Formats: sequence, C-alpha cells, structure tokens
Amino acid sequence: MELVFQGVHVGGEVAYRQPAAAPVGAVGFGAVRGLVAVSHICGKMHGVDIVLHPLFESWLRSLSGEDTDDGLDWWEACADIAALLRALEIYGREFGDPECHEVVSTRFELGALRRTPPTSTTPYAVDLPVLRILFAFVVDDDGEEAAVVLIGGDKTELGNRWYPPHVTRAEERLEQWCRSHRNYRPIVKRGGL
Repeated sequence: MELVFQGVHVGGEVAYRQPAAAPVGAVGFGAVRGLVAVSHICGKMHGVDIVLHPLFESWLRSLSGEDTDDGLDWWEACADIAALLRALEIYGREFGDPECHEVVSTRFELGALRRTPPTSTTPYAVDLPVLRILFAFVVDDDGEEAAVVLIGGDKTELGNRWYPPHVTRAEERLEQWCRSHRNYRPIVKRGGL
C-alpha cells in the first residue's frame, strides 16, 4: 500500500523509527520492515498522539486493496481518512463539528470522525462511502493524552443503526488495548453516561 500523506510516502520507502517511549502502533500506519511510517511529522501542538488499534489498521489497509465493481473510489476514501486522522492529531480535543462528534451512548470519551459530508478537511468527500471512524481518548501515567483509533466502517446501508454494534466493539477494543498497554487508561466521561 502506498499513500502520500503530507508529502511523506506512508507504507512506502520513506519511514522513520518509532520513538522508544511510544506504544507499538503509535503515530503511523503501521510497521514497515521494523519502522513505523510517519503521519506524526511536526510534533505535538495542541493535539494528541494518534495510536491505531491493530484491527483498525488492518481495516484501513484492506481499503486500499478494494477490488470491487461498486464504483467507489477507495483510494480517495483512504486519503480522506488520512486527512481526518491528521486533523485529529493537530487539533486533539478541539477538533469538532462537522468532521468529528462525540459519541453519547458510551461511558468513555469516544468520538466519531466523519468522512462525509464534505468539509474543509475532506472537501471532495461528496460520494459514497459514508465512513465513520471511532476513537477514544486515553491518558498515560504521566497525564499525557492520546487518541486510540479503534474501528472504522461504512454506514451507507445502516444509517445511524451502524452505531450501536460498532460502539460496543469499540469499547471492547479500547478495554483490550488498555489491558495490553498498562500505562494507559481510558478517559471516562464525567457522570458515566
């Protein structure tokens, strides 16, 4: 898979070593021959580090291999996803509507990135698929926040009925990820739900 992202070839030959302190799968689109392809180029501003859950990363990689006759431009969708992830990284909790919204049906600080409708981040996202990407904020032992990207999917056919089963899966993935990265814990909303 070869994506050009902020001038860096992600998944190609240009990659950087992952910082020793970062968890596996952090700030990139995955391991490339022992290296991590970088989407985290200019350091933290107001934003957060982005960590891709391994199952989300597999889903993302599968999009570029879509060989269907459905007329969808999956490469364009991948570019829009990269733009949304980059914006989340830069703006962190300040990233909001219309590209990102809070998921209210969970006790965790879970958000949903929206590929459509077109926005300043995804100006060409006028066609299907209607992708949603669920992520959660976590905090480490030093009080530093990160966003763990948990699950993505196309809600074209299901509409808002897409959310309940995917939110449940995202919560399970978040808890599993935090168990395997013991220095991180999920951020729980004030008052639970």
